[in-house]
Amino acid sequence: MKQHWPRVTDLHLRLYGGWLFRNGRATRQWEWALPHLADFHTRRDGLRVEPELAHSSAWRPETRILGTFRPAREADPGEPARAMQKMVDGLIVADSLRYSLEGKPTVLVSDDDDVLPGLLAATARPTRSMIWLRKRAPGQSCNDQWLTSHSNIEICHAPGWPTW
Repeated sequence: MKQHWPRVTDLHLRLYGGWLFRNGRATRQWEWALPHLADFHTRRDGLRVEPELAHSSAWRPETRILGTFRPAREADPGEPARAMQKMVDGLIVADSLRYSLEGKPTVLVSDDDDVLPGLLAATARPTRSMIWLRKRAPGQSCNDQWLTSHSNIEICHAPGWPTW
């Protein structure tokens, strides 16, 4: 982090996932992750890290977004019955846009091309930088050449990260 932005002193770490059922009840993933956040709340080498589970948009942090996790029995008609996350990619994109407009350096950690619109929005502010950290190496996605032609987008490879 410090190598990219040496003057950054605070890192607000938003962890996205299917955290809440439609009725507002927390998922097992939320219940597991919540107590572990304290392990990542730290100050090291002049960088303060503040993690949170993203259950709302950065645009409206007071409003919890319900239904980000759907159990198999609520699957869409005609689709195979399987549990899934809903609205998470859209939330990541919306928040990326917010942070780009605010001029905050952003690291997006995802191997999902659905976050591409958030990166595209960041190119509108060429003085702001965004890093896309992903499992695939640069050049392995059909839009990489276009993205890397913008000086404020950097694609970083994180080989060997776990598959959740």
